[in-house]
Amino acid sequence: MEPMETINIRLFNPADSHLVTMIFEQLLGGWADLMPPQEARLFKNRQLPGDFSIQLFWGVEQKEKTPLGTHLAESLRLKGMVNHFFWKGEAKHIFPKKHAN
Repeated sequence: MEPMETINIRLFNPADSHLVTMIFEQLLGGWADLMPPQEARLFKNRQLPGDFSIQLFWGVEQKEKTPLGTHLAESLRLKGMVNHFFWKGEAKHIFPKKHAN
């Protein structure tokens, strides 16, 4: 399982939602040249308009928070409460399970 770095933010002011997208796109565009993630995703909470989650997926060699993830977290910290974690995958299941014929 590939490691995943997650940055969650709860904005002080939900009207600043556009800034999360802007920071996400700008930093990935600039920093990705130095240390590109395999994949980057931005999620918005459907019930809470000021809650976002950024997920950065890294190769197996990555074992801790990255400079890109840390820079994203610090840039967003001015706009809301931020939690920055690094996750290690433990198991993978594919649903629905496919049976051989």
